[in-house]
Amino acid sequence: MGSWRGYINTGKAEIPIVFHFFKDSLQQLHTLWDSPSQNVNGLPCSSLSSKGDSVEIGLKVIAGYYAGKFITPDSIAGRWHQNKHSIALNLKKFLDTSKLIISTAYPNEKEISITYSGADKIYGIL
Repeated sequence: MGSWRGYINTGKAEIPIVFHFFKDSLQQLHTLWDSPSQNVNGLPCSSLSSKGDSVEIGLKVIAGYYAGKFITPDSIAGRWHQNKHSIALNLKKFLDTSKLIISTAYPNEKEISITYSGADKIYGIL
């Protein structure tokens, strides 16, 4: 569960890769992945499997996958596989603050919605 980040070293650059593991309302596990330096976010993973201390994540959209083993509860040593190539990609769990919604509550605040021009709605807090 949570967000995990690692870097693919291409020799010319380090490309960050982020995996997000979460459960839906039916408690089913899902995985999305990001490549922030390429402005790619929230791509669905095609499969996710785990057995013992190993995990494999299918990445059909790039004809690849990630395979790794838990070294500690917060780190995975593994490899990124794409187009018949394989490169080290070690992941560490981190708190993804870009997904946090921070709100400050004040006494007597009320959330409102206003409908205008037929069907358009705006929302706000008073």
